[in-house]
Amino acid sequence: RRRRRGRLSPGAMVIVQQKIREAKKNAKQRAAEKEKEKLNAIFKAADTDGTGDLSSEQVSAAIKEYSGKEPTEQELKFVMKVSDTKPPEGKLGVAEFADALLSWQCYQDDLEGLMADFDEFDTDKSGSLDKEQLRQALKRVSDEVTDKDVEFVLEKADIIGDGVINPIEMKLAYTLWFQRWVVMHASEEPVSSAAAPAEVKEEKRQGKSRGCTLQ
Repeated sequence: RRRRRGRLSPGAMVIVQQKIREAKKNAKQRAAEKEKEKLNAIFKAADTDGTGDLSSEQVSAAIKEYSGKEPTEQELKFVMKVSDTKPPEGKLGVAEFADALLSWQCYQDDLEGLMADFDEFDTDKSGSLDKEQLRQALKRVSDEVTDKDVEFVLEKADIIGDGVINPIEMKLAYTLWFQRWVVMHASEEPVSSAAAPAEVKEEKRQGKSRGCTLQ
């Protein structure tokens, strides 16, 4: 039989698909290399004293150069604390700086929705959530929130260490509470679709929590 024009044989199709996968892989590698070059250039420009490590002030300037937005004092404290994992303390090397930018980008990617949530529970407009306001926010995931639950989330999510939850800590607070809720219900009977909190059902559908990996 004469083969139809314009149609590839199975063998040729496999080769084409392989080439496509290779092209996509190479494109990702080039994009990663380009991003690494950009990061290194920003780091080098911010390292004005040539020490190979960035102070908090230099990190702030670098974040502004990278994203076009200067972090607030609270945001900078958070980014520094979650990223500063190696000596010298209080300064970031290149790898730590990459973690800092990831943390910052994670925060910025969902800032609009995050602030809408935060503003709803920041009833006194103080710019932070106290224990009771945090409790009301956590009820977005489950109606049952005990004092121990609030204490747990506050202790783990208060990276800045000022005893309240600031906007940049909100994602982490949601993530911790979602994970705690799952663990507490892991040994129980499967939660029915009707009984599961709306946010939990949505997160299970998406296969992720409301939070964002910060490190």
